[in-house]
Amino acid sequence: MLSRLGFIVLAPAVVWYINLLLMGTETPLQTFVTVVSLTSLFVLSFFLFAFGGNRKMAVLSAILAVFAIPFAFLVASVLGAQQGIY
Repeated sequence: MLSRLGFIVLAPAVVWYINLLLMGTETPLQTFVTVVSLTSLFVLSFFLFAFGGNRKMAVLSAILAVFAIPFAFLVASVLGAQQGIY
């Protein structure tokens, strides 16, 4: 049951993360809020998978949570610089 909830949380978070990487954000504050929200969803899915017994997906969610922060800020900063926002 908890693993299913993990997939329900992880799937939209990954789509939202891909959207962030492709589109960027409009302001630095929006970038910060988006990255914090995504990281919290990845951490939530990690706990759901871990307590649901799906260790492989728990490890994947933990890796996404760790690497989502710097990579998303890097990509959003580059996109923002190209658009003249930052």
